[in-house]
Amino acid sequence: MEGSESLTDILFSWSLQDILNENLYQHKVEKIPESFQSVQDHFGSYSYPLLDDTRTQLRSSMEIMDRAPYSKVISVEELNPYGTKLYDIKVDCWRNLSTDGSKGPYKILPGDVFVLADTRPETVSDLQKLGSSWAFLVVTEVSKNKNEDDRTALHFKVKASKEFEVNHSIHKSIFMVFLLNIAPYIRIWKAMHMSGSATWKVQIFGLSA
Repeated sequence: MEGSESLTDILFSWSLQDILNENLYQHKVEKIPESFQSVQDHFGSYSYPLLDDTRTQLRSSMEIMDRAPYSKVISVEELNPYGTKLYDIKVDCWRNLSTDGSKGPYKILPGDVFVLADTRPETVSDLQKLGSSWAFLVVTEVSKNKNEDDRTALHFKVKASKEFEVNHSIHKSIFMVFLLNIAPYIRIWKAMHMSGSATWKVQIFGLSA
C-alpha cells in the first residue's frame, strides 16, 4: 500500500470478493505498540485498522441496499481532464429518503458512496450476478439549486471506480444506490499521511499548532 494513495482509490481497488472477505487485512492489522520510533510509524500503525473498518462498514451497507436511498440517472457528462473518471451527474428524484427515522431523511453530501448499475441492486447477490457491469461512485461536490434543499439535490459531481459510456441524455435505466458516507474516513486518512504531529492535531482535533 502506497502512503500517497487516496482512501477513495483504495476503496475503488477492492473487488466485491475483497469487500466480503473478513480476513482481507488479517495479516496486516497488528497490535498497536505503546511506543513508536517516529510520527510516521505512529500514524502508519492505524492505516490498516482504518481500511478494515471502512471495508466492514461498506459490507454492512451492501447488506441493506433494499432499504437504501436510490435514484435514476438522467444525464452524465465527463469532466476535464478526460480520463480521470470524474463526471457530472443529474438524477430524476430520490426514493427511500426516510429509511431510518433515527437519522432523519437522507441528505446527499460529499463523500457519499454509491453503486451505479443498469438495474437497481437490492442485495449482494444482485451485484454478484451483475459481474463487472457495475461501479462505485463517490460524490465530490453537490450543486445547489435555489429551488432545492440539500437532501433533494439532483445535480452533483462524482469520481467513479471505472470509466463508463457518457450520454448527455440517458435513454436506458441506470440507477444509483446509496451505501455510506466516507468523508470522516477520508479526513482521518489524509491527516495520518501528512507529516508532523501538529498537522494531525489541527486536522482531527481542531487544535492550534
